[in-house]
Amino acid sequence: MLRAYVGLQVIALSWSSLSMLCQGPEAFEAPFGPKYAREWSWVWAHSLSAVFVLLLGPWLLWRLPGHRTLGKVYLVSAGVAALSGIPLSLQAEGGWAGRLSFLILTGLWLVAARGVYATARRRDWKRHVHWVEVHYLLAWSAVFLRLGLGVTASLGVPLEEVVVPLAWLSWQPGFWLGYRRGLFQSGRKIVPAETKFVPT
Repeated sequence: MLRAYVGLQVIALSWSSLSMLCQGPEAFEAPFGPKYAREWSWVWAHSLSAVFVLLLGPWLLWRLPGHRTLGKVYLVSAGVAALSGIPLSLQAEGGWAGRLSFLILTGLWLVAARGVYATARRRDWKRHVHWVEVHYLLAWSAVFLRLGLGVTASLGVPLEEVVVPLAWLSWQPGFWLGYRRGLFQSGRKIVPAETKFVPT
């Protein structure tokens, strides 16, 4: 059931993002459309690479064949998505509070990507799996934010009243999972877990 839900959400968000990209900035309602028109190349790079991350994440987490090759594609896509998100974060809705939230998320995403890569190089598969789970949950901040905005819009709550708290809440699951496992704190012992995995 969980796999089906994850798959449906990923496909829905990916399809929606690609469809709107193909239509151009005018497909986005104000205040996003005018901003995206000025930074359309960054929007394209960020959205397209993020779609690859969302689509590949379940394949890697469920440890299906081709993990090693697709893992490299995943990390490159994640790097492009994070770096191209920086100029977009600097123009995010919600003023300095909203922008700070997205910049912190970008930083956490890059730290998690480094953890994924470094543990794979060391063949520390237990910690590698933990980093992949945290990184992908941080990627899901886009899904959580989209769901939150959809629910509040259906309730008639103005965007400016919810965009900042939703932006901060969207990446909390990934951050606290990493914090709980000691991944974001140097010197803290990782929470033990049984992980028997060698990538193919």
